[in-house]
Amino acid sequence: WNVEDYATRVRRVDALTGRIVEALEELGLTNRTCLLFFGLAGPRPTLSELVREAHGTGDFQHSANGLSEGNLRVPCVVRWPAHIAANTTSEEAIGLWDMLPTLSQLAAVSRPFGPVDGQSLADVWQKRQPLKTRRIVWRSDDGEVLAAREQHWKLLRDASKPPQLFDLSADPAEERDLS
Repeated sequence: WNVEDYATRVRRVDALTGRIVEALEELGLTNRTCLLFFGLAGPRPTLSELVREAHGTGDFQHSANGLSEGNLRVPCVVRWPAHIAANTTSEEAIGLWDMLPTLSQLAAVSRPFGPVDGQSLADVWQKRQPLKTRRIVWRSDDGEVLAAREQHWKLLRDASKPPQLFDLSADPAEERDLS
């Protein structure tokens, strides 16, 4: 991959999204359809150089262990004109684990499955209630690094280093270890 390949892929996704939106409008389904784009994970750690060159994670750090904010923060774009105002943004920490309860609630499907880690975002998206405070924990692929986040606090524990603590509200780039 290089910056040109990356830009081409972004343009392709943008064009295809435009076609989907146009089709929904032509069919009169715009207000009845929740269009959701969600990244499973941020840029792969092996693409660190490309990510830096393309400013792919903005001011957020991107690390080889995959647990810096630049690795964890991925876009979640929801288009649902009848329920979510245009240009609405949120800094809530969410994950793929939240999609099953969210889509179940939106589809008014009873949940025949057992307990899940996620919580529904439907009421958050519609500004009816805030997301409940919770702790989120990630582990690196090799299990050697652990990241835990609660509200704006993030703890990073690497087996080979002392633990690090960051206040993401004041230091989203994770540059000042407060431990």
